[in-house]
Amino acid sequence: AERQQYSKGIHVIFTPKAVINGPSMDLYCTKWLEKVHDGHPKLFIADSGNSHLKPEIIQKLRKKNVVISIIPKGCTQYLQLLDTSVFSVFKNHYQAAADEYIDLYSSR
Repeated sequence: AERQQYSKGIHVIFTPKAVINGPSMDLYCTKWLEKVHDGHPKLFIADSGNSHLKPEIIQKLRKKNVVISIIPKGCTQYLQLLDTSVFSVFKNHYQAAADEYIDLYSSR
């Protein structure tokens, strides 16, 4: 019933333990590839969780010209600082630009 509340084109992946697992990671990659497949190389960054390191998922991404970058265990404390001080600024500017584009060229 919850799935019906989401807008068309929004995919929510439900898992038994609310943690990404192999099948949900595969589904996520499939849906992501459908949205970004334009022939240009992509960068996919993931942590070192077991479900992210499945060889079949890595091969699937590589076949679609995606470079996989795995964040090593124990690096979260260093990357969190980047997330809050660097990436958040980029995300805010990106969101503002995307909102402006949507307002000018399409309907919500």
